[in-house]
Amino acid sequence: MKLSRLNILLIEDNPADQLLFQEYLSDTSLKNSKVQIYDKFGEGIRQLILQKPNLLMLDLSLPDSFGLEGLLKVKQIAEDIPVIILTGLNDDAIALKAIKHGAQDYLVKGAYDEALLEKTIFYSLERQRLMDELHNIRLELMSALIEGQELERKRIARDLHDSLGQIIASAFMHCQLIQTKHRDVDFSVPIELLQNAITEYRSISHNLMPPNLDENGLIESLSKLCAQTAASTPYTVTFSVNKNEEKFAPEIKRELFRIVQELIHNALKHAEGDTISVTLDIQDKIVVIDVEDNGKGVNIEEEMANAKGIGIKNINARMHVLNGSFEIDSEEGKGSRFRLIVPTES
Repeated sequence: MKLSRLNILLIEDNPADQLLFQEYLSDTSLKNSKVQIYDKFGEGIRQLILQKPNLLMLDLSLPDSFGLEGLLKVKQIAEDIPVIILTGLNDDAIALKAIKHGAQDYLVKGAYDEALLEKTIFYSLERQRLMDELHNIRLELMSALIEGQELERKRIARDLHDSLGQIIASAFMHCQLIQTKHRDVDFSVPIELLQNAITEYRSISHNLMPPNLDENGLIESLSKLCAQTAASTPYTVTFSVNKNEEKFAPEIKRELFRIVQELIHNALKHAEGDTISVTLDIQDKIVVIDVEDNGKGVNIEEEMANAKGIGIKNINARMHVLNGSFEIDSEEGKGSRFRLIVPTES
C-alpha cells in the first residue's frame, strides 16, 4: 500500500463537510488518494464490503444510522479496516466511546485542518497495522488453545467412559442382580438414581466429544443436536438447511458445530424463552448459520464490545480462527439472532 495514494471511503451526509474534507486532503501528501463519498450508511457499507478501502471516514449522525450503531456494524463486517470518526462539536463523549469500540481516531468537524487530517490518517493507519500484527499473533495462540481444548475434551470423555462409566454401569447391574435375589428389599430408589447418573454421564460425554463429523457430516450432527436438545429440555428446537451439500474442510465443520452447541447452551441458560431455531445456509463460497431464540434479548453493545461471558469470548476466538464474522441482532424483550458467516474457500 502506497501511503501517498489511498482508497478512502467517506460516509458523510453534509455536502459542506464532504467538500471541506476533499479540500483539506488535496493539500496533504495524500492528495492523489481516491475518495468515494456516500451520504447514507447503507450505501457506504455495501461499498465497504465490495471495495475493502484502506480507510473509512465515518460520520456518526447519518439519515439511516446514528451514534455507535454504525461503527459496531462496520467492526462486525470489516474489523481490519481503520475507521476515523467525524463528529460534531458536542459529540466528543460519543467519539471517545467510539474509540473504545474499535475506531482508530476521531476528528471534530470544523475544528481540524489539513495538517491534523494528515497526521490523524497516518497515525490511524499505523495503529491499525500494529493491531493487525497483534491480531495475527492472537490468532495463532487462539488456534493452539482451541486445539488444546479439543484434545482435553476427548481425554476427559475417554476417561469418563473407561472409568466412571464402567463403574456406574457395574453398580447398576449389581443392584438389579441383588433385587432379583432379594425381592423383599426395595432397590427402586438406588436403581433409579443410577439410571439418572448413566443418563447424565452419557450427556456430558456426548457434549465433550463431538460426533464423528467426517462420518456423519455437519448437517446430520446439527440435526441430532437440535433433536436431542428438544427431547431433554422444555424448549422447542428446530433445524433447517437449504441444501444437502458439505464441500468444506473438516476443521470448519468441527468449529461450527462447537459454536452452535455453545449458542444453544447460552440460550437455554440465559434467554428465558421457549423456542430455538438453527438455520444452515450453504452457499457457493460461504456458509451462514443463524441461531435464533424468542427470549428476553441481549444488549448488543455490551455483548460485542465487552464479551464478558466466556461463551461469547470462545465463539469470537473460534470465528477469528475461521476468518469469519460473528453478528448479533437483538432487541430487549424480542429475542436474539446470532449469525455466523464463514468462508469455505481460502
